[in-house]
Amino acid sequence: MEEDFKVDFTLHDFPACLLAEFSEKIAKPYFGGKIKTAVQELIYKAIVEQDLVLSRIELNQKLDLGIESNNQKHYDLHGKTGGRRRNTDNDGKF
Repeated sequence: MEEDFKVDFTLHDFPACLLAEFSEKIAKPYFGGKIKTAVQELIYKAIVEQDLVLSRIELNQKLDLGIESNNQKHYDLHGKTGGRRRNTDNDGKF
């Protein structure tokens, strides 16, 4: 894996009360008070979760297409689009 280079990260006009609350409620209890570590880990977590959501959406779309395709095949075999129609009298004849 390629080494990632480091950048300086500055937030301008960031509310001090928001940073203080983040430090108190998130950084101190979960990251040993290390705000930088907390921000990095939460950014990583957000990226992983976004990737998971996108992969789930893609899977659902593929499954939906598969279901629609199977429904169309079923309709083609038993519906109005061609082929022999089912006998609805249940006497085994077409």
